[in-house]
Amino acid sequence: MSALRTGVIGTGIAVHHAAALQAIPGVDLVGVDDIEPDRAVAFGAWFAIPRHAPDPESFLASGPDAVTLPVAPRSAVATIRVIEPVLASAGPEGAS
Repeated sequence: MSALRTGVIGTGIAVHHAAALQAIPGVDLVGVDDIEPDRAVAFGAWFAIPRHAPDPESFLASGPDAVTLPVAPRSAVATIRVIEPVLASAGPEGAS
């Protein structure tokens, strides 16, 4: 069985999410995105995440199997509005 490829959008409270995801056997944390690209790069280095994208569209286009959005409530709606069109254009297996 192949690993579940996961990603994180947002790097604030995501530190707890990333640590939890990395502790689960069969889950690979493969990508991170943040509104501040430098934070995504630093977060990726800290957790040895191979991919950090400059925007959610590029991040989702890289094909993670699952995404966690640990964002503040005030940011949740804006984040969903950004990723919704990408998710809507995905095929049955999640590929565009």
